[in-house]
Amino acid sequence: MIVIVAAVVLLMNSPHYNGNLTGILRLFIVELTGKYFAICYAFVSILSMNNMKPILKVSYYGLLILTAFGVLNLIIGRAWFIDTIGTHMTVSENLTDLGGKFTNSERFRVQAMFFSPFDYGYICILLLLLQLWGYVKKLVSKQQFYISAVCSIFGVLFCGCRTNILCFVIGIIVFVYYAYSMKQWIRYAMMGFFLCVIAYSTVPVIQEKVDQTMTAFDINSQTSGSSIDMRLLQYTAVLYHIRNHELFGRGLGFFNIDMGWGESQAASLVDKDLYGLEGVVMSYLLERGIIGLLLYLSFYATILYFLYRHRITDKQTSAFGLSLVFVYLAFANMTGELGSVFPTLLLIGCCMKLLYQQIAFNKISNL
Repeated sequence: MIVIVAAVVLLMNSPHYNGNLTGILRLFIVELTGKYFAICYAFVSILSMNNMKPILKVSYYGLLILTAFGVLNLIIGRAWFIDTIGTHMTVSENLTDLGGKFTNSERFRVQAMFFSPFDYGYICILLLLLQLWGYVKKLVSKQQFYISAVCSIFGVLFCGCRTNILCFVIGIIVFVYYAYSMKQWIRYAMMGFFLCVIAYSTVPVIQEKVDQTMTAFDINSQTSGSSIDMRLLQYTAVLYHIRNHELFGRGLGFFNIDMGWGESQAASLVDKDLYGLEGVVMSYLLERGIIGLLLYLSFYATILYFLYRHRITDKQTSAFGLSLVFVYLAFANMTGELGSVFPTLLLIGCCMKLLYQQIAFNKISNL
C-alpha cells in the first residue's frame, strides 16, 4: 500500500509522465511490477522451508557460472559475455564497448555477466548471505557453502567497487550479530578480526582492496571514484534544484531529461555537480521531494520493524532478512539503487513468508 501511494503521488507530480498514457503505464510497470512487488511474488511463492532448497541449489550453480565468467573477464581484461550479448544491441554513444569499458581504466573492474560491476559485486553479497543462511539452517552442505563463499568473495573483491566491500562487511556483521547469542557473536567477531588481520598482512590483493576502500573516507585522496566531499557537493546541488519544490521534488525524469544526464554527450549536462546522483536519498529528494523520501523510508522501516520484532521466532531467518535490508540501504545510499531492489526484495519476501509461517505454527501449537 505504501509503494502504491508513493507511485500515485510521484505520477501526480511528474510533468514528463502525467497525462501521458504510455508514460503512466511505464511508471507503474517499472516502479511496481518490475520493482517493489518482488516482495509479493516471493511471499506468494514460498509455501514451506522445503521451497528454499531449489532456490539454494539453483542460486549456487548460477553463482558458479557467474564466477566462471568473472574469472574469464579478469584474465582477458574484457567482459566477453557482455560483448557477446551486446553485439546486436542498440545503445547510446556513452554505452558503447560495454565489455571493454574498464579494460584500460585506472581502476579495472570485473563485470562478469553484468553491465555494471557494482551489480556484480552486490549480487555476490546477496548470494553469500543466502548460502550462509542455508548453511546455518542445514539446507546446504559445508562444501557448497565454502565454494559459494570463495566465489562471492572473488566477486566482491574484483568488481573493483569500494562500496561492495563495505556492504559485504556490514552484511556479515549484521547476520552474525542477530543470528547468534552474544557469547557466540563475540567469539565469531574475534575470529573474524584475527582472520582479517592475517589476510591483510599476508595477501597483497586484500591489502590493496582494503586500502582502496579506506580512501573513500579520505577527502584528500587522489584515488578516482566517489568520496565524502563529492557526496556533500551532490547534496548541495540537489538542495539547490529543489528550492520551492521541497515537498514533492521536481518529478520523475528531471535528472535524466531536464538535467541532461540521460544524454550521451557531456556537453548536454546542465549541472555537473550532481555527478551522476550517486545515492538513493539524494535521488528521491530531487525527483520525489520530502514526501516521496518519507514514503520510501516508511516502506523499509516497516520491513525492518517486522523482521526485528519477530527475531525470537526464527533468529537465523530474521538475521538474514535484517542483513539484506542493511546491505541494500548501505549500497543504495553509497552508489545508487542500480539493479539492487528486485533481487533484494525477492529474498526479503522469502524471509517474511517463512517468519509468518513460523508465527502461525507457534500459535496453533499453543492452542
